[in-house]
Amino acid sequence: MNNSAYAHILFKKIGNDDQWACLTKKDHALLGVVEWYPRWRQFIFEPAPNTVHSHDCLLDIADFLSIQNQDERKIKREVMPNATK
Repeated sequence: MNNSAYAHILFKKIGNDDQWACLTKKDHALLGVVEWYPRWRQFIFEPAPNTVHSHDCLLDIADFLSIQNQDERKIKREVMPNATK
């Protein structure tokens, strides 16, 4: 993921392959975590306590989630080509 794609936030992989910290570019303050949510079978954003997010920030987070979910579906299709879509 190219972190220059977003004006004010960046995503940094943490822990396993299915987690990213969402940070401010200015001072690397934690805004929340993107992680796999098995019950919904998709990546979700869990905001850090006491954080607020602008419209533009939420659009960037939604874009990142969309990219991760598309990549996950692509991987699943490659691993299990006959799986239900």
